[in-house]
Amino acid sequence: MTDYSDIPAESVIILKLRDELALLTGEPWEATGDYARLNTLKPAPTSPARLFFRHGYGARSNRLEVSGSVDMRLGSSGGRLYGVKYPSATFDKRREPAAIAKEIVRRVLPDLRALVAAYEDAAREERERASAVDVNVAKLVAAAPSILRKSEHNMRHGSATLYTYDACSYGSFTVSEESVKAELAGLPVALAVEIAQLLEEYALEMKKETAA
Repeated sequence: MTDYSDIPAESVIILKLRDELALLTGEPWEATGDYARLNTLKPAPTSPARLFFRHGYGARSNRLEVSGSVDMRLGSSGGRLYGVKYPSATFDKRREPAAIAKEIVRRVLPDLRALVAAYEDAAREERERASAVDVNVAKLVAAAPSILRKSEHNMRHGSATLYTYDACSYGSFTVSEESVKAELAGLPVALAVEIAQLLEEYALEMKKETAA
């Protein structure tokens, strides 16, 4: 039998829940932190799923709140997904750990697994967007290798930025998956006219395709 005599009672609960969850799910669970303030459980070393525990105080000192989260950084959302359910539940910590663990398995883990899947889908989509952005950046750099330089990706907005380095103008191209935002300043009038003519020709061509 495990000796918990030197471990704070609040951490003992987390350790017992760790063991009960391992029995119920058939996978190892790990408690993180030190014995003075254990507050997180995670299944398997490589899983991004997390269960965070918060003990109540005062009139709610017998309550144990558990919430699920995913330890996965997403540049486009700043690390948090919106429009998805983040699981949570509150238990009476005077109950046996085995009973609380069963409720966690029933009420929390299904939503936590769904949350992990949503994060993995978002991460895959983000990688695909980044790959498409890289292709578009490469096309622009190939078209003007002497004047365009690439900055780092800004995946919070799903884009990358190219800056112009030439004698006749300065500005930037913000490159996304499907379009490019160009901001140029100091253009000679003749060059600006050429660009305007290209835009006019493109607009007319698009109108013809739309009408066809």
